[in-house]
Amino acid sequence: MKEIKELIKKTQHLNVLFVDDEKDIRDSVKIFFDKFVKNFFLANDGKEGLKTFKEENIDVIITDIIMPKMDGFQMIKEVKKINPNIFIIIISANDDTEIDEDIPYDLKIKKPILFEDIKKIIKAISQL
Repeated sequence: MKEIKELIKKTQHLNVLFVDDEKDIRDSVKIFFDKFVKNFFLANDGKEGLKTFKEENIDVIITDIIMPKMDGFQMIKEVKKINPNIFIIIISANDDTEIDEDIPYDLKIKKPILFEDIKKIIKAISQL
Protein backbone atom coordinates (compact mmCIF):
# COMPACT_ATOMS: atom_id res chain seq x y z
CA MET A 1 0.00 0.00 0.00
CA LYS A 2 2.85 2.39 0.81
CA GLU A 3 4.37 1.80 -2.65
CA ILE A 4 1.05 2.68 -4.31
CA LYS A 5 0.77 5.92 -2.31
CA GLU A 6 4.31 6.90 -3.31
CA LEU A 7 3.58 6.22 -6.98
CA ILE A 8 0.41 8.32 -6.81
CA LYS A 9 2.43 11.24 -5.42
CA LYS A 10 4.87 10.93 -8.32
CA THR A 11 2.23 10.77 -11.07
CA GLN A 12 -0.42 13.26 -9.90
CA HIS A 13 1.05 16.06 -12.02
CA LEU A 14 0.83 14.15 -15.32
CA ASN A 15 -1.63 14.53 -18.18
CA VAL A 16 -2.01 11.20 -19.95
CA LEU A 17 -3.65 10.51 -23.31
CA PHE A 18 -4.97 7.01 -23.99
CA VAL A 19 -5.75 6.21 -27.64
CA ASP A 20 -7.60 3.02 -28.55
CA ASP A 21 -10.50 2.25 -30.87
CA GLU A 22 -12.02 -0.27 -28.45
CA LYS A 23 -14.44 1.49 -26.10
CA ASP A 24 -14.39 -1.28 -23.47
CA ILE A 25 -10.60 -1.02 -23.17
CA ARG A 26 -10.71 2.79 -22.95
CA ASP A 27 -13.38 2.72 -20.27
CA SER A 28 -11.74 0.05 -18.11
CA VAL A 29 -8.27 1.62 -18.26
CA LYS A 30 -9.70 5.08 -17.46
CA ILE A 31 -11.25 3.83 -14.22
CA PHE A 32 -7.81 2.89 -12.93
CA PHE A 33 -5.71 5.75 -14.29
CA ASP A 34 -8.07 8.48 -13.07
CA LYS A 35 -6.77 7.75 -9.58
CA PHE A 36 -3.10 8.11 -10.53
CA VAL A 37 -2.79 11.10 -12.86
CA LYS A 38 -3.90 14.72 -13.00
CA ASN A 39 -5.95 14.29 -16.19
CA PHE A 40 -6.64 11.18 -18.24
CA PHE A 41 -7.80 11.96 -21.77
CA LEU A 42 -9.36 9.42 -24.14
CA ALA A 43 -9.30 9.27 -27.93
CA ASN A 44 -10.96 6.82 -30.35
CA ASP A 45 -8.22 6.83 -32.99
CA GLY A 46 -4.96 8.47 -33.99
CA LYS A 47 -6.66 11.44 -35.63
CA GLU A 48 -8.60 12.27 -32.48
CA GLY A 49 -5.50 11.52 -30.39
CA LEU A 50 -3.39 13.99 -32.38
CA LYS A 51 -6.09 16.65 -32.01
CA THR A 52 -6.23 16.11 -28.23
CA PHE A 53 -2.45 16.19 -28.03
CA LYS A 54 -2.39 19.56 -29.78
CA GLU A 55 -5.13 21.01 -27.55
CA GLU A 56 -3.97 19.74 -24.15
CA ASN A 57 -0.67 19.73 -22.29
CA ILE A 58 -0.02 15.97 -22.63
CA ASP A 59 2.96 14.38 -20.84
CA VAL A 60 2.40 10.71 -21.76
CA ILE A 61 0.67 8.98 -24.67
CA ILE A 62 -0.50 5.39 -24.43
CA THR A 63 -1.64 4.21 -27.84
CA ASP A 64 -2.85 1.23 -29.75
CA ILE A 65 -1.33 0.75 -33.20
CA ILE A 66 -4.05 -0.55 -35.51
CA MET A 67 -6.95 1.93 -35.55
CA PRO A 68 -9.22 3.54 -38.14
CA LYS A 69 -8.74 7.05 -39.60
CA MET A 70 -5.10 7.35 -38.41
CA ASP A 71 -3.11 4.48 -36.93
CA GLY A 72 -0.84 4.75 -33.93
CA PHE A 73 2.35 4.88 -36.02
CA GLN A 74 1.15 7.89 -38.00
CA MET A 75 0.00 9.65 -34.84
CA ILE A 76 3.33 9.05 -33.08
CA LYS A 77 5.24 10.44 -36.07
CA GLU A 78 3.15 13.62 -36.01
CA VAL A 79 3.38 13.98 -32.23
CA LYS A 80 7.18 13.53 -32.27
CA LYS A 81 7.46 16.38 -34.81
CA ILE A 82 5.84 18.65 -32.20
CA ASN A 83 7.46 17.19 -29.08
CA PRO A 84 10.33 14.75 -29.74
CA ASN A 85 10.65 14.06 -25.98
CA ILE A 86 7.08 12.95 -25.29
CA PHE A 87 6.87 9.63 -23.42
CA ILE A 88 5.17 7.05 -25.66
CA ILE A 89 3.76 3.69 -24.60
CA ILE A 90 2.55 1.34 -27.32
CA ILE A 91 -0.13 -1.21 -26.59
CA SER A 92 -0.71 -3.83 -29.23
CA ALA A 93 -2.02 -7.32 -29.76
CA ASN A 94 0.68 -7.71 -32.41
CA ASP A 95 4.05 -9.26 -31.70
CA ASP A 96 7.29 -7.25 -31.76
CA THR A 97 8.07 -8.09 -35.38
CA GLU A 98 5.12 -5.95 -36.49
CA ILE A 99 6.25 -2.79 -34.69
CA ASP A 100 7.80 -0.27 -37.07
CA GLU A 101 11.41 0.06 -35.95
CA ASP A 102 11.51 3.69 -37.08
CA ILE A 103 8.83 4.63 -34.56
CA PRO A 104 10.38 5.82 -31.29
CA TYR A 105 8.60 4.63 -28.15
CA ASP A 106 9.56 4.17 -24.52
CA LEU A 107 7.58 1.09 -23.48
CA LYS A 108 5.52 -1.62 -25.18
CA ILE A 109 2.66 -3.48 -23.54
CA LYS A 110 0.99 -6.48 -25.16
CA LYS A 111 -2.81 -6.70 -25.18
CA PRO A 112 -4.80 -7.68 -23.28
CA ILE A 113 -3.75 -5.11 -20.68
CA LEU A 114 -3.43 -6.82 -17.33
CA PHE A 115 -3.14 -5.33 -13.84
CA GLU A 116 0.60 -6.09 -13.87
CA ASP A 117 0.90 -4.06 -17.08
CA ILE A 118 -0.87 -1.10 -15.47
CA LYS A 119 1.59 -1.25 -12.57
CA LYS A 120 4.48 -1.36 -15.06
CA ILE A 121 3.13 1.74 -16.83
CA ILE A 122 2.61 3.63 -13.56
CA LYS A 123 6.16 2.82 -12.44
CA ALA A 124 7.59 3.95 -15.78
CA ILE A 125 5.75 7.28 -15.83
CA SER A 126 6.46 7.95 -12.16
CA GLN A 127 10.04 8.73 -13.26
CA LEU A 128 8.90 11.70 -15.37
